[in-house]
Amino acid sequence: MLGEIESRLQASGKAIVDKDQSKQTSGLVSSPFTRSDGSLISPNVEGALIDVDPSRGKGFGRITNLHERGDDHLAKFLIVQQLFGEEEVNAALELVKNANKDLTGQAMAASILEELCKDKPAQLDTILSALIDRTKFAYVPLEYYDTDRQIAPMLPEYLTLGRLFAPFDLVSRTMMVACCNPFDSAGRDAVQQSVDYTVSWYLARPLAIVKTLQSIYRLDSRA
Repeated sequence: MLGEIESRLQASGKAIVDKDQSKQTSGLVSSPFTRSDGSLISPNVEGALIDVDPSRGKGFGRITNLHERGDDHLAKFLIVQQLFGEEEVNAALELVKNANKDLTGQAMAASILEELCKDKPAQLDTILSALIDRTKFAYVPLEYYDTDRQIAPMLPEYLTLGRLFAPFDLVSRTMMVACCNPFDSAGRDAVQQSVDYTVSWYLARPLAIVKTLQSIYRLDSRA
């Protein structure tokens, strides 16, 4: 009887192993770009982030589309709130989209707020106040904050320099990140996928974020 029980246990264990290997071969391992419905995603999806670290618990092959930067949503917000005229916003939006179209290396992204407020610095306070009311993000005076320079390199440069995200502090298991466009949900999702920390978001002035990132990465100041 003991021999028969042992044989059954061995057979059951082998069946479980074979089943697991079959799942891996037909799904995650051989096809890392598989959607939940079983269809394949091309591995050459332009502007996409692929999370291949299973330790994050985010799911193998999860993709976040990084084409969407939230600039259109921010522009609409500025127009609806009557903070700027529609023509002025659309002109700034077009300039920013062209500037951010083909960012490479350590190129710094452009901000629609910086473009609109470069000749109206006082207007930026009104915009930030409206954004805080709308999004409930906290504001951080990044220009006066003692930034921890070791945090930013935890994120890829296409998220920090390329999206104007400035990680400035790490408290326990929470990474604090400043941004100037709270409507960039795709970028914020990508940040959360990239780290094993809880991410807490703050609003900051675009120029303060730019100067912080320039200091961290030792980049030349903008002209």
